[in-house]
Amino acid sequence: MYIFDQIIIIVFFGGGKGYVTCGSRNIYFSIKKT
Repeated sequence: MYIFDQIIIIVFFGGGKGYVTCGSRNIYFSIKKT
């Protein structure tokens, strides 16, 4: 069980790319529009 006690920020960039930051971790992702 994960306890999220930090603020998770989702930032969207142009082109459907963005990243999720949680503490010191940055998870990059891409969004495809169908």
